[in-house]
Amino acid sequence: RARAGLTQTIGVLFGAGAAIGLMHIGAAPQISTSSVATVLIGLGGAVFGTLAVIFSLLFLVVQWVATTFTPRLTLFRDAPIVWRTAAVAMSVIVFCITAILASGSRDTMSASVPLVAVVGTLAVLVLLRVVLANALAATQISPVLTTICEHGQQSIVATYPTSDDLDPKQVDSPAEPRSILWSRNPLVLQRLHVERLVHLAESADSVIVMEETVGSTLRAGATLAHVYGRAPQSLDKGNSDVGEIDTGTFFAALDTGPERTFDGDPLLAFRLIADIALRAMSPAINDPATAVQAVDQVEFLLVSATSIDESARRWRDAGGHLRLVVPRPSWTDMLVVGFDDVIAASLDSPLMLARLDAALSRVSTVAATVEQRTQLARRRTWVAQARADRFPT
Repeated sequence: RARAGLTQTIGVLFGAGAAIGLMHIGAAPQISTSSVATVLIGLGGAVFGTLAVIFSLLFLVVQWVATTFTPRLTLFRDAPIVWRTAAVAMSVIVFCITAILASGSRDTMSASVPLVAVVGTLAVLVLLRVVLANALAATQISPVLTTICEHGQQSIVATYPTSDDLDPKQVDSPAEPRSILWSRNPLVLQRLHVERLVHLAESADSVIVMEETVGSTLRAGATLAHVYGRAPQSLDKGNSDVGEIDTGTFFAALDTGPERTFDGDPLLAFRLIADIALRAMSPAINDPATAVQAVDQVEFLLVSATSIDESARRWRDAGGHLRLVVPRPSWTDMLVVGFDDVIAASLDSPLMLARLDAALSRVSTVAATVEQRTQLARRRTWVAQARADRFPT
């Protein structure tokens, strides 16, 4: 959202600067100011209406998605194309207004001014078409599930890299740990700035061991991290000058907010897909076919994650010293989030029970560890028992 605001600010400044700059071009062909002003007013008003359409569409799609799929799904709201289109529209509006005001008492102005306004308006129309296409896709179940699955797969790849320059078996033996506590209102840990944390730990000759994963909700009094080495005994967000660890710098290296994001949070995709399946299986909706589509995506994500390294990620400084340890969700966590609630909500649906059993069976064939196969077997037993009790053959 910060980037969206910055993009719009740049668009406004560019529009104003371009209008003022073009007004001082004397070499270009000159045309009557009065006729150009009429054109600029018309184009600016048309683009302003387009901007209103964009925000109205944004509101409608967000409401539709929240009531039809899940209120945690913000793909269209956070889509860069929406805010970039708004930025271009604002730039054109400001350009037209600034050009009219800058013309002052001039009898003529550069012909490039209306030309740029027309080109900008056409660009807004092209971008608006893309926004409308995205809005349509955001209200249809298949594109939504596919997009969530793609984001989930990208998050899994980023969180569990197949190759790591750090040796996960090489662990230092630090001294007694100290604690960093969270003392603000509940917020979601959205991202870690690893380089900053490594530099902070290196400057204090310490090791920072995070206790919360990305996507976790931070609650007041919870232990956010342990610090091993020369660090203060009790770190607190309200006391930023204690010891060698600067807590202000530490918390500045964490991105927090009210909502989860896909960046570094592989469980979010499982949560969103499970939410869609649960809503489809609710008595008010009763659409097991949609829930089956959701199970298809969960199955794919689980299969793609069977070979992940669940151990905590470790980062070292340039000298090879351990500086940062960050836990990661386990494969079992993904299985629990993706399937358990859905199984519990599907006990009265023969279609869903059959699909769940098939999905668990297929994932079992590619399970990489004994623990994975054990967890899958427990859920297959759960599903099989429900089918036998409710739908005897």
